[in-house]
Amino acid sequence: MISIFVGRYIFSFKSYFKRNHFIVLSMKQVIILILISTFNAFAFAQFTSVTPKAGISFSNMKDYYEKYKIGYLVGASAEYKFSSKFSLKPDLLLEQKGGQGEFAATDENGWIVGIYNIYFSLNYLTLPIQLKYNPFAGNRIYFTAGGYAGYLLWANEKMVGPDGNNHLYKNIDKAFLNQWDVGFSLGSGVDIPLNEKSGIQVDFKYEHALLNSALFSTANTFSLSVGYAFTTGLNK
Repeated sequence: MISIFVGRYIFSFKSYFKRNHFIVLSMKQVIILILISTFNAFAFAQFTSVTPKAGISFSNMKDYYEKYKIGYLVGASAEYKFSSKFSLKPDLLLEQKGGQGEFAATDENGWIVGIYNIYFSLNYLTLPIQLKYNPFAGNRIYFTAGGYAGYLLWANEKMVGPDGNNHLYKNIDKAFLNQWDVGFSLGSGVDIPLNEKSGIQVDFKYEHALLNSALFSTANTFSLSVGYAFTTGLNK
């Protein structure tokens, strides 16, 4: 029988899920309210600008998938200005998080028979809500702070064995995963005007999860995106 462990840790997915299932249940109602509120904001608010965007992400998972993995993000953000310096900036994104790790496979006697590289991917529908602050004249450089909530759409895992063979497992059973992702975010960026009605937005963001992404670790994500912003002509 082959088992997989990291250092001294041997995973027991079923027992961990039973011990931590209360986390999912206790947060679910709060996250659903956040999702509903954000959808209502997108549907009914009169935003001053809308920005379709795409970019890359670098994420890891504490303790077990500590190496950073490259992912993606695609979606759109909107902006509602309260004043010349402050605005509300919600996003709607398809975002990939995860991490990389090395696992040792052992036989029934505990002898290591090979080292596997694991690439773990979690794909979320994410709804960040951030407060945007423009401290300088011209409103080009900005800083953001806020939170986000996300729902896991699908997950997959690629294992690269000692012989170089790849094994891809799509749609990992969600019973072994936390379907919700919620945390806080900090960021900065720059708005580059092209004309009076449009411009380029470059956005950098750090996200830290407050819930376990899988059953055993939280995630840290750095992302860089580029978007095309255009004004709506509302709330000027």
